[in-house]
Order: sequence, then C-alpha cells, then structure tokens
Amino acid sequence: MTHTYQKTAHRSSLEILQEEAGAKNWWLSLPLAFLAIAAGSLISGALSQWLLLPSMTDANRLLIGIVSLSVFLGSSLLIILFVAKFWERRSLASFGLWKEKLGFNLLLGTALGFFLVLLAVGFNLLGGQLHIQVEKQFNLGIWLFFLVNFFFQALAEEMIYRGFVMNKLRTKLDLLPAVLLNSLLFAVIHIFKGGTPVLYILNVFLTGIFLSLLFALTDNLWLVIALHAANNMIYLGVFGRDWDGQQSPAR
Repeated sequence: MTHTYQKTAHRSSLEILQEEAGAKNWWLSLPLAFLAIAAGSLISGALSQWLLLPSMTDANRLLIGIVSLSVFLGSSLLIILFVAKFWERRSLASFGLWKEKLGFNLLLGTALGFFLVLLAVGFNLLGGQLHIQVEKQFNLGIWLFFLVNFFFQALAEEMIYRGFVMNKLRTKLDLLPAVLLNSLLFAVIHIFKGGTPVLYILNVFLTGIFLSLLFALTDNLWLVIALHAANNMIYLGVFGRDWDGQQSPAR
C-alpha cells in the first residue's frame, strides 16, 4: 500500500522493518504481544495490591484505576521494546515514530480526535439520546493528570498493537489480515476487564480497524497516538463517564 500522507525522504516504517528484522518469526508477534500484556497485568496487579489498593477510597477510586492501567500498559510496552531492541534489532522508525513534523502530527491527530468525538456527540444530541450539563467545578491538576496518563496509555497501546504487531504481520501478510488480526487482539485484551459488554468489545474491534487503517494510510504513529489519546480524554475527562458508567473525578 502506498503511503500517500508520509512524504518525507525516508523509507516507510514497513520497509525499514523488512530491512532490520524481515519476516522471520512474523507469526510470533501476536503471542509475544499477548504474553507481554499478561506479564504487564501481573506486574500492575502486584504493585496495586502493595501500593495502591491500601489507600483507595470512593473519592480516588477512578484515579487509582487510571494509574494502575498506566502501570499495566507501561510494563507491557517495556517488554515489547526489549524484544524489539535486543531480539529483532528494531529501531523506533520501524514502529512509524518519525521525528519529522512531530508537533504537526500530534496537533493533527488531536484535532481529528476532537472532531470525531464531537461529530458523534452531535448526532446523539440531534437524536435526543444525549443531554449536556455544564459543571462549574474545574480541577486543573486532575485534568493535567488525565492528559499525561491518557497520552501515555495511547502511546503504549499504539506501539504494541499497530507499531509492533501490525507492522510485523505486514512483513508476511497483506494489509487486510494484518489489520483484522491486530484489531482482534486489541479487542480480546479488553474482554479481560470485568463485566465487559459485548457492544463495547465490538466497538473496540471497530476502533482498532479504524486506527490500523489510519496508520497504514499515514505511516505516522504519532498522529494515531494523538487521535487515540484525544478520544479517551474527551470521553472520560469531558463527558465524565467511561463505557462502564464510572464517573470522572474531574467533574
């Protein structure tokens, strides 16, 4: 697939990956990612039991949950980066992380994320399925906390699912199966969150497909990360509720 968006002088991330690691052991990307995520879950669970849960109250429950999720994804990403660096000898460029126009791509991804969420909200308002209530309370510290954590979580997820898994699958497979397989893993991992509705998992799967196609089109993971982070930030930070009904402490 021709990358119509990325017009820099360098080769595509897939071409760099083909040169650095090739298609050897391409099929291991899925089980390796799953094992890294499982290990991250164990690390996060142990740290939460030791440090976070003893201090948890109803007031800080969601904040602690977000910190625990960041620890989980951060641990998983460190394992993936270790494998990519010391086993496959991969560079960050093979993940689609470019230095060129970094600020522009982050801003563009953020703008796209805001636009897509506001578009969905607009349709729901017109259909009478959503009502907006403006809260006067505003906590800058919590908003900054959200911003940092949501960006880090999006960074970790996109590097694992799109940068590591999808690009490695594409060294051997066509675009469509690579997109579907990494999106399926993306959805399956979310099943392990207790009480997950089927419609939520379907939404995660479709979101994974959209993000994968956007990455394939642009070959710029920073843009995809920013869009992903903006979506998470607006849904929980602005509208105050996650998919499972948890209320945001920022409101």
